[in-house]
Amino acid sequence: MGGAGLRVWGVVVAMAGALWRVVVIVAGAVWRQPLTMGLVGLVRLGVWVLAQVARWVWRAVVVVGWWVRRCPVLAVLVVMAAGVIWVFGWLGVLVVASEVMGAGLAWVSLNRGRVARAVVWPVVSWWRWVWVYRRRWWWVVTCHGLRAVRGRLGMPLLAGVRSDRWADRVRVILPPGQCVSVWVRQSWLLAREFGAVGCEVREISAGEIVLTFVRREAASGKRGGRA
Repeated sequence: MGGAGLRVWGVVVAMAGALWRVVVIVAGAVWRQPLTMGLVGLVRLGVWVLAQVARWVWRAVVVVGWWVRRCPVLAVLVVMAAGVIWVFGWLGVLVVASEVMGAGLAWVSLNRGRVARAVVWPVVSWWRWVWVYRRRWWWVVTCHGLRAVRGRLGMPLLAGVRSDRWADRVRVILPPGQCVSVWVRQSWLLAREFGAVGCEVREISAGEIVLTFVRREAASGKRGGRA
């Protein structure tokens, strides 16, 4: 069960638990009242319970709508699976899942390059952004004086990472007033710190650069010292 499914299940459990506790408490209080007050209290209790049910149902609908908007493909798969279970039972789900997996594997085997661009390298980019660059970013830029701008401290922002077979292209937003030449002078140190063979600095707009860390040279196939 994914994070969205856990949120929906948590909302349902919280709704049921809260309503049960409130009904028990209020029903006990109404039971101890005189007959007339007890009837009025029961009517009020019924109205209040209906209002709370509507409130929690609305919250559940909002959560499910958010989940469908964030994960439309997964939502469609869940609806399709529910329909197949309703019509054919669990055996039908297994048959459909096996056919879909077979078709998916066949498509992947015929479109490896497209799958790599659409799935593999975005995952690799995210992993290297989190584990390689963001984890050591503050220490590296501070140690090599890349935060100092005219005697004041600024923090270059790590804006994104795009990876392929040979290199990582790291987009950096510079602090106001910082020159690109500072990064060019420190490029070989940056390559060593991030375990690359080399580092090329390219300015793409005012205050924004791209650091190309070569992880594997196309000609010789060499790797950097650290991953």
